[in-house]
Amino acid sequence: MHSNGEKGRKNVIIGKILFDSNEVTVERKPRKSVVLSVRGGTAVLRAPLWMDDGKLLSFLESHRRWLTKNLSAEERTFDFSDGAKLRLFGKERTIACGRARLDEQFLFLPEGEREKALAALLKREMRAYMEKITREIAEKFGFHYAKVRIGSARSRWGACSSKGNITYSFRAAFLTEELLFYLAAHELCHTRQMNHGTLFWREVERIVPNFRAFRNALKGYRWAMNCL
Repeated sequence: MHSNGEKGRKNVIIGKILFDSNEVTVERKPRKSVVLSVRGGTAVLRAPLWMDDGKLLSFLESHRRWLTKNLSAEERTFDFSDGAKLRLFGKERTIACGRARLDEQFLFLPEGEREKALAALLKREMRAYMEKITREIAEKFGFHYAKVRIGSARSRWGACSSKGNITYSFRAAFLTEELLFYLAAHELCHTRQMNHGTLFWREVERIVPNFRAFRNALKGYRWAMNCL
C-alpha cells in the first residue's frame, strides 16, 4: 500500500492506495460519506478528510465484488474479425465482410474502420427499432410523445425532455429485447412524471410489473457504455 497525498483542487487532497493489484485514486475533502466509482478503467474513492488508509481498505474489501465487476466491465473489448460473434438486440450474429447491415444471422461490416461503421449502423438500426417499440407501447397504454431521437450518451440509456422528445443511446443496441422494451416504457412514463418518484414507478409497474428485475439487470450492461 502507498499513500501519496498532494493538494489537488481547492480543499481536496488527492492520493493513491493499492488494493489487490489495482491502484485506487483517493480524493479526500470535507464530506461525511464515502463514494466509490470507476472512471475510465480507474477506481476512484471520494472520502472524508479524517478517514485513514486502513478504513479505506476495509471499505474497498466490503465492495470487492462490485469493484471487480465494474473494473472488468470497463476493460471489455470486442473481436470484430470475420467469424466472430456479437449479440445485438438480443440476437447473436456472426460478423462477415460486406456493406454495413444486419440480418437474422449476420452482422456485415466493411473491411476497414469496422468500429466506426458499426456505430453508424447501430444508430440507424436503433432509430427504426425504438421508433416502432415506443409507438406500440404508447398506443397500447395511451401515452403521447413528440419524437424519438438516437444519441451517443455514455451516462444513461435514455432521456425524455419536457417537450416529450425521447432520446435513446445507440449503445442500448447491446441490450436484450426485454430490456429495450423496459427502456422504452421507462422513458414514456417520463412524459407523465418527470422524476423518479412513487407515481412514476407506479406508471412503470402498470406496463412492466416486474420492472425491478429489469432495472437491476441493466446494471450488468454498464460495459456497453464504453463500447464504440
